[in-house]
Amino acid sequence: MTFQGVQYTGNPLEVGKKYDWEIFNQLSKLTERHSFQVMELKERDRISQDLQRLEVELRLEKATDEEIAIGRANYFTQQNLWSDALQEILILETGNY
Repeated sequence: MTFQGVQYTGNPLEVGKKYDWEIFNQLSKLTERHSFQVMELKERDRISQDLQRLEVELRLEKATDEEIAIGRANYFTQQNLWSDALQEILILETGNY
């Protein structure tokens, strides 16, 4: 399976605000719509701290970059942060740790 990225070039998204992400097929017909909400800063800071601790623990265990990416992906799935987990999996697929 090949994943393609999309770069967002609009105005910065606002913390706490809900958005709809619309995905179109090649014929420009709407195929999917997903809603999401931008995470509050306090929660984002907690997750950043958790990820820093996780990386330190894994480095102490002599984990490879790939194992750290897997650990991060697992953390994101446990937090129900599916797009972040997918991003870590894409890192694994490309080997750009």
